[in-house]
Amino acid sequence: MISVLKGPGLFRLTLAILVFAHHISRIAIGQAAVYVFFALSGYWVTTMWSRKYSATRQPYLTFLTSRLWRVLPVFLLISAGMLLWRPEGHTSAITPHLLFSQMTMLGYALLRAPPLVPAWSLDIELQFYLVTPLVVVMAARWPLAAIAATGTFCATAVCLGWPDTLPKYLVFFLLGAVASDRSLRASPAAALASIVGFVLVVLFVLASPWRGLLLGGSGDHHALTPLANCALALTLLPFALFTVTQPSGKADAAAGDLSYIVYLLHWPAALWLAMVAAQLPTLQRLPYAGLAVGGTLALGLVIWAAYDRPINRLRARWVASRLVTDGRTTAQVMAPTATAAVS
Repeated sequence: MISVLKGPGLFRLTLAILVFAHHISRIAIGQAAVYVFFALSGYWVTTMWSRKYSATRQPYLTFLTSRLWRVLPVFLLISAGMLLWRPEGHTSAITPHLLFSQMTMLGYALLRAPPLVPAWSLDIELQFYLVTPLVVVMAARWPLAAIAATGTFCATAVCLGWPDTLPKYLVFFLLGAVASDRSLRASPAAALASIVGFVLVVLFVLASPWRGLLLGGSGDHHALTPLANCALALTLLPFALFTVTQPSGKADAAAGDLSYIVYLLHWPAALWLAMVAAQLPTLQRLPYAGLAVGGTLALGLVIWAAYDRPINRLRARWVASRLVTDGRTTAQVMAPTATAAVS
């Protein structure tokens, strides 16, 4: 298992598929996958900030522009498709709040009926981007105190069902940021124990009287599902941190890019499945579920190849042009006659 999933891109794609499974079944472990996504984001963003963005011209502006450039195009494409489709029972009134969130992602988690439900986490992600320099400082100077404080707040907010804003999830970003700043590594043995423990805990809970913890809308324990997902995410975190140290080839990098597309694109597929097969017995529903998953992966590959990858290449070239080398940007090094000043 560890050899199959150890690529960082493939692991992120697996997390996206877990969220997909959450939305087409009763097994409610999608939140745990999102929490791990947050931790991985904290790791990679901190790493990129220290290794790349801090060495660019106007680093904070370059960082924000680059991250928006990375996440907005796919979001705008798929959310526009959802607004055009507007399936019965899942339509949203066109309000100023919706229009603002559709264009910026900010406030999306607070919409009462968002057209693209999984995008709530993009709102949290964007809030994290806005405070990334502060998180980097916290990870470097007060890691244990910051984790303890944000962890306590996170658990309280989850238990009390507070609105979805960054402070409710900051501890996961911070865990990833600390792992990056302190170069924390998980050994193969710890990674194996992590992923095996995750699977065994899920199977045990589903077979126990406490199955309501991980079965959506089932049993007296359902109210504790978010907290159970927090615990599952922490169980899986060592394996996630193991994957970030593993080599990633072109196929694995493509899987990582595809994970973001699948994460958003699976929502209309899940709605379609509910419309055509919700009343069918489980076995008769399986072929439709397979079609939904396969269709999502196939369409996701098309979007990646024809839309996301070209846009991302432009973004990467723009960021590279703003890197500073001996007081000059990369573009100036390549074109010594340029006279533009570096600010």
